[in-house]
Amino acid sequence: MDFSIYKKEQKVIIALKEHFDAKVSQKLKYIFDQLANKITDDVLINLRPVLFMDSTGIGTIIHMHKVLKGKQKRIFIIGAEGQPLGLLTMLKVNRVIPCLPTMEDYQIHYAPSQSLSTEQTAETETKETTQTEQSNNEQENQKQVEVNNNETNQTKIVKGQTEDNIEDLI
Repeated sequence: MDFSIYKKEQKVIIALKEHFDAKVSQKLKYIFDQLANKITDDVLINLRPVLFMDSTGIGTIIHMHKVLKGKQKRIFIIGAEGQPLGLLTMLKVNRVIPCLPTMEDYQIHYAPSQSLSTEQTAETETKETTQTEQSNNEQENQKQVEVNNNETNQTKIVKGQTEDNIEDLI
């Protein structure tokens, strides 16, 4: 077979081999349409081994994107290089469907189990900002106390110093 479809963790992976042409597109589109109602996860199209892709391959990817978008599911293109990437870029498919260099990029940026919700991210940033502000305030207060404690001791020393050296003491 010119491709394989399998489920791994929370994603469906469509792995193609060497050529993504009219012959492969026809088979893939037929099988995809039969499976479309059962897909509950993101779909990743692995194009890394593909050396050649024609317009029917692009049409099949666009078809899958439309079907999945209607079901509020996402599709990603992984590992496109050479002629397939050039074609995807020239036709601006990469503006509609994310084209990622590796599966790891998907895991880092898009995988549902890996990403924090917007509320969690905002909450984490707020906590970090508050902790940083508290730490900065504590450091500033400590510096002020040190300066106040040292002012009386340094007054005698400062009188005997030139202006250039006074900055070193402060």
